[in-house]
Amino acid sequence: MKTHLLVVFFASLAASTASAQLFENLQKFANRIAVGDPLSESETGREGPKSICLEDLDADGKLDFAVSNLDGSVSVAFGSGGLAFSEPRHFPTGAVTLRELICADFNGDELPDIVTAAPIEGKIHFLWNEGGQQFRLGTPLDAWEITRNVASGDFNGDGHLDLAVAGR
Repeated sequence: MKTHLLVVFFASLAASTASAQLFENLQKFANRIAVGDPLSESETGREGPKSICLEDLDADGKLDFAVSNLDGSVSVAFGSGGLAFSEPRHFPTGAVTLRELICADFNGDELPDIVTAAPIEGKIHFLWNEGGQQFRLGTPLDAWEITRNVASGDFNGDGHLDLAVAGR
């Protein structure tokens, strides 16, 4: 069975109406986007989303999304406007499975890159944004066993984006 990611958009609402509006949106929203590399044949049969980031990855002014999948791939769908997205493109990382992912410009080229954690291998994987909806898999960074979470920010105040990694 293919796992799908349901993308739901709703405006900020008062607390009393938020859950009712979300339920109404879920009932009406029929567009489900398949994620997980369809060519992946994982031994455990696990696939599907684990983490998502929303970012204008192709610099066209429309939000795109990237998803880390349990099959070790990253799926990227580019926004076409409104609730429409392209068919997802799948980028295998070579990891058995992935967890949290973030989108940020880590190499200073003004294009958001994708970074994700691979807990079994204890590595951080980079997908460098080459522009034109193209990503290049970088050399993984060794972290430690059960690396699950990543965060970014200018932690040391030097004006450059830093990466924080959490694991065991």
